[in-house]
Amino acid sequence: MKIRKVKKEIRAIGVDDGPFIPHTKGNAKVFGVITRGNYRVEGVIQTEIEIDGFDATEKISDMILNSNHYGQIRVILLNGITFGGFNVCDIDELSNIVKRPVIVIIEHRPDLESIKLALKKNQINWEKKWEIFKKIKKIEEITIKKSPRPIYVHYTSNLTIEIVKEILNLTINIGHIPECIRIAHLIGASFIKK
Repeated sequence: MKIRKVKKEIRAIGVDDGPFIPHTKGNAKVFGVITRGNYRVEGVIQTEIEIDGFDATEKISDMILNSNHYGQIRVILLNGITFGGFNVCDIDELSNIVKRPVIVIIEHRPDLESIKLALKKNQINWEKKWEIFKKIKKIEEITIKKSPRPIYVHYTSNLTIEIVKEILNLTINIGHIPECIRIAHLIGASFIKK
């Protein structure tokens, strides 16, 4: 599904994970928040993925496809491509399954060589996860109208950088992160044990 014209109240889903104990067996919660534009929450959904596992793409796509909001969602916004540690989401596969474009938001320029070293050091079958990272052709630095701070994005081939900027300008309310991701992050943070 291509987006040719972006409506002011575009419905987007932002996906982020909740807290987890690194390098342990178990699951991490993943939350999806559906917003209309940058101001109205339409729904909250969740799933669980294996910490450092291989099921992020499958579980996130199932979460979206099984949502009552699926028909209204026009774009998927991810807070990075790793969830629950190094459970890596393949955005091309996610986009193909869900039939929606995907934009990945990264707050700081990623160092892919450091990521590769961390995978090699800490992950079983690290090569399979590295293959997903190798699919990343271009990470672009952009600045949004509402924030002077740059962010970094990569996105599926059914989008252009102009459409990506337009979507982000319509989904960011305050700061530099789309509202749907910001709220998903806040929900996840509420699960931190004190």
